[in-house]
Amino acid sequence: MDSLRARQFPFLSTDHLTMKKIVLSLACASLALAIASPGPVIQDPASKPTATSDQSDADKKVIADQLPSYPLNVCPISKKKLGGMGKSIDLVVDGHLVRLCCKGCIKKAKANPASVVKQIEAAVIAAQKPTYPSDKCAILGKPLDRVGTPTDVVLGTRLVRVCCGRCAKAARKDPAKPLKSVNADLIRAQIKTYPVTTCVVSGEALESEEMGPPVNVLYGTRLVRLCCKGCKRELDKNPAKFIEKLDKAAAKKKKG
Repeated sequence: MDSLRARQFPFLSTDHLTMKKIVLSLACASLALAIASPGPVIQDPASKPTATSDQSDADKKVIADQLPSYPLNVCPISKKKLGGMGKSIDLVVDGHLVRLCCKGCIKKAKANPASVVKQIEAAVIAAQKPTYPSDKCAILGKPLDRVGTPTDVVLGTRLVRVCCGRCAKAARKDPAKPLKSVNADLIRAQIKTYPVTTCVVSGEALESEEMGPPVNVLYGTRLVRLCCKGCKRELDKNPAKFIEKLDKAAAKKKKG
């Protein structure tokens, strides 16, 4: 095939065609990786979004609760990267946080809320399911597969897995109970492989006679261990900074 192309298009050398194949292969591989490995997105409140004028206290609470585990780094309307057009806009749609690239997307998000929420929920499942910490129903505490295929329930921007439709209904009615169970499982699972023995904020030892036992905090679904409650304020100001420290420590520990 290459020889035929060379005869038909003499200006295309064999090396040129080979290079073209390599570039296309790399592009396809990158696309596949992006689709297959969504991964968690660390939403950094240090870059404060623009608030919409009709934000109520209830909306502000929704934003604060759901921001740490918000799964998208692109606008669900324009598909443009958040922050690429200035500060992102936080909107609450049907009880869900939606992050938009600009004010022009607000009207479209409100006009088709089901589509926007569906995108966010799908991204939550894709990001959190691979590292979900339990094989038990978050409501009953029994095996997830006891009556068939487990049900994935998205509460805000958090994934909760239950054994059946009845438990899914219970989880939506009272989210606090299943989230408490999943949070405890996340902490237990991540403590086993936590990469540092010092507080990522202060640099102090995680456990000492003076400070007592470490404080375990979840930023979204990510465990951060602190030497004291006072360090949580610094973590909340710039979580991306401290998560990056943990990532680097984990990578170094893995290399040995």
